[in-house]
Amino acid sequence: MKNECTNFVFRSQFGFTLYELLITVSILAIVVTTASINLIGYKSRHSFELDSENVVNVIRNAQDRAVLGEDGASWGVIFVNNEVESDYMEIFSGSTHVSSSVVLHEALSSVSNFETPVDGASTTITFSALSGVPSASTTISIINTLQGGSYDVSINGQGAITRTYTAP
Repeated sequence: MKNECTNFVFRSQFGFTLYELLITVSILAIVVTTASINLIGYKSRHSFELDSENVVNVIRNAQDRAVLGEDGASWGVIFVNNEVESDYMEIFSGSTHVSSSVVLHEALSSVSNFETPVDGASTTITFSALSGVPSASTTISIINTLQGGSYDVSINGQGAITRTYTAP
C-alpha cells in the first residue's frame, strides 16, 4: 500500500478580518444612533411632562397661599408667553401683578411654549383670600415644540384643576 501523505496547512486566526470589523462597527453605529434618537425623544417628552406638572403645581401653590390667608391677601399667578425669551409663570401676592410682589418665578423648558396665552400676551388668575376661589375659569395650553402634542390645564369657577393631554 502506498502511503499517501497530504499536506494540510493549518493557519491560526489570531485576529479578525477587515470585513468582520467593518460589519461590527456598522452594527454598533446603527445601535448607538437609534439609542441616541430615543434618548433625545425621551428627554423631550419628560421635560414637557414636567412643565405641564409645574403649571398645575404653581396654580395650586397660589391657591393654597390664598386659602391659608398668607399675608392676609389674595394670591395670583401670571402666565407670560414671551416672544423673546422662555415663557414663564410667576406667583404674586395681591389682586394685581406687580414685580415687587412676586414670590416665585418659574420658566418653561426649551421644549415647551404656552399656546394660551398667545405670543406676547399674558393670562392672570387670582384667588380670593381664605376661599381660594379663582377670579375666572381659565385654560392654559402648553405645546411641545419638538414632538407636537399639548396639555390643557384648566381651572373651573370652584377652583378645581384638570390637566388634559392631546396627542399630535
